[in-house]
Amino acid sequence: MLANGYRRAVISLASNCPSREREMGRTILVLEDNLITLGVVEAILRQAGHEVLKATNEAAALGHVKNHFGPIELLIADATMAGRMNGRMVRSLQESRPEMNVLFMSGYTKEDLVTRGFLDADGVFLPKPFTVKFLRDIVDSLLARPCATIPVSVGPKLVRSSRV
Repeated sequence: MLANGYRRAVISLASNCPSREREMGRTILVLEDNLITLGVVEAILRQAGHEVLKATNEAAALGHVKNHFGPIELLIADATMAGRMNGRMVRSLQESRPEMNVLFMSGYTKEDLVTRGFLDADGVFLPKPFTVKFLRDIVDSLLARPCATIPVSVGPKLVRSSRV
């Protein structure tokens, strides 16, 4: 019964797109292969009151999506790491978790990532290095967003979320 209740809640979020109140305690999946960056992002998000699921590779990210009971509202992913996976992982995660927004981060400039095909020009992007305030502000902004089509681009193929 709980699983069905959860499924209905996710469907409701995806189809009705209610506005999201600014609140703490959201679940965020961080996909980053650099352990230092992963640790810093985790510490900042936990300090802000969020639950953090960490993944250093595709298998770990997919495991969290499959096994975590409850919504995962945000995926923060290294843009070039996700790009090396040709977008299949991000597409798979978004199909499994329609409530999840995506934020890409990288040490490369956004322009370079767009030129190389790792990111769409409209993609949500966090440049490395970043300040604690900047990370918190962009995360708060994404978590407060109502369900909307958020451009997600990885590799040569553009992926758009199915939310309206």
